[in-house]
Amino acid sequence: MNRKLRTFFLALYLVPTLGLAMLRISPGVTTPTQFAIITDSLTYSKIPQAIQAYRDAVERDGLATTILAAAWQSPEIIRAEIQQLASQKTVLEGVVLVGDVPIPMIRDAQHLASAFKMN
Repeated sequence: MNRKLRTFFLALYLVPTLGLAMLRISPGVTTPTQFAIITDSLTYSKIPQAIQAYRDAVERDGLATTILAAAWQSPEIIRAEIQQLASQKTVLEGVVLVGDVPIPMIRDAQHLASAFKMN
């Protein structure tokens, strides 16, 4: 059974039944920078192929991508996961939140977002 199919069946089994368990799918490529896709377990269980296709597209552009799926209870848990990813040797370039995910507010994080300035 190939890796994607195993991941799909694991997600269908573990994520909805355990509730608080987090599914972490490691990047398929190794690069000096990384990206994260964070989603809730219900969304991931319904559209795993679409989320994995998005990850594959980002990785084709040269950015290692981790998928995190869980039944997030609070934004603090997501904030801790983002900070853990940012503390790794591989530089975290960005995060996308998909589905019903509580949004973590990170103070003084303006430098993490791109800025568009117009006169």
